[in-house]
Amino acid sequence: MKAIVHIGTGKTGTTTIQQFLSDNVEALESQKIFVPDNEDFLGWKVRCPHRTLWASFLNIQERKRQTMWKHFPYSTLLEKIPAYDLIKLRKKYERQFHKTSTVLFSEECFSCYLESEISSLKQWLFSFFDEVTIIVYLRRQPEYLVSVYAQQMKGGLPKDDDVFSRFLSNHVWNQTLYADDYRLLLTKWTNAFDKENIKIRLFDRKEMIQNDLLEDFCHTSGIDITHLKRPGSLNESFDAETIEFIKLVSKYFIHEDNYYCGYIAHFSENLGNTGNKGYNLSQAEAQEILDRYRESNNAVAREYLGREQLFSDDVSMYPVLPSSSRLTSEKCIDIFSVLWKAVIDDKLKIESELHKLERRRIPNRLKRLGKKIKKIPQRCVKFANKINKAVAALLMME
Repeated sequence: MKAIVHIGTGKTGTTTIQQFLSDNVEALESQKIFVPDNEDFLGWKVRCPHRTLWASFLNIQERKRQTMWKHFPYSTLLEKIPAYDLIKLRKKYERQFHKTSTVLFSEECFSCYLESEISSLKQWLFSFFDEVTIIVYLRRQPEYLVSVYAQQMKGGLPKDDDVFSRFLSNHVWNQTLYADDYRLLLTKWTNAFDKENIKIRLFDRKEMIQNDLLEDFCHTSGIDITHLKRPGSLNESFDAETIEFIKLVSKYFIHEDNYYCGYIAHFSENLGNTGNKGYNLSQAEAQEILDRYRESNNAVAREYLGREQLFSDDVSMYPVLPSSSRLTSEKCIDIFSVLWKAVIDDKLKIESELHKLERRRIPNRLKRLGKKIKKIPQRCVKFANKINKAVAALLMME
């Protein structure tokens, strides 16, 4: 049997790829490519990422020594999950492997694995599969880091990280979390799976098959994309004005409130994108980032792709001088109205589901769960009221 493991990296269209796989599970089975079922991870349904598989190999004790671990997605919850529960979830996959000759996994968090975790994953994979192929997409660092920054804003960055330069110095330059140094990333995976089993693709339309991400991914993984369903663009980065809005609104929240980060991430999907994406880099800032990674990038280009340069040095798409994003009252109100509607709609949806639940004869365990869920609508209202106060304060400042 063969395993294909798509490891991201993050911010390279992974959500779109995972939704595509999820939407076409049955059609892919007809091609003898099996994508394990969607899973209920930490109490919520994910689109398709194989997050329990990723979590089951984490070395929690080692990660506690990393300064960024406390800000890593799900870190607090993961520490509370008994190891045997994660292993049990892993067994769920194993029972399904007999269905086909090729199994495909997709989870961008794999790209942030420690070497010991990659080794554990390798041992597990080769206990079932004769052949393992790793697919990884690499994105030019200026665009990658701006996109990561915007993504982190959705989850509520610590207040001392609300400026892009501090975000870089606190968490990126010290190599505590992000897969931004591609030579280091690929060395870890090559040591485990050998270079010939690593397929490197560049997240650049000019480099993609037919200038299309899904066409490129399917070609690389051996999928016939003809007649398969295509999702729209998903998990797009905020525009610069929306980032400014969230930075300002964040001051009115207590970051220790777990539901705050969850709501920002959940409801922000409704905001869309109406302007330039992310933080507005200047040409000098973009050039500084490229210079920092030049040696690493070009080493990857020579060793893995047989070329001299991994990415273009062109920074002409950025302004010469740093451009600040001024959050106007009109934009502020537009964002607020979308968030408010999303919060209220969610509250009504949850209340409707609770009403259906209360009318059924259900086990005591589910009744206890229902009591916890009842708190969610009140939290929705609290979230909306805080947003309301923040917006009012912002308008007063104009």
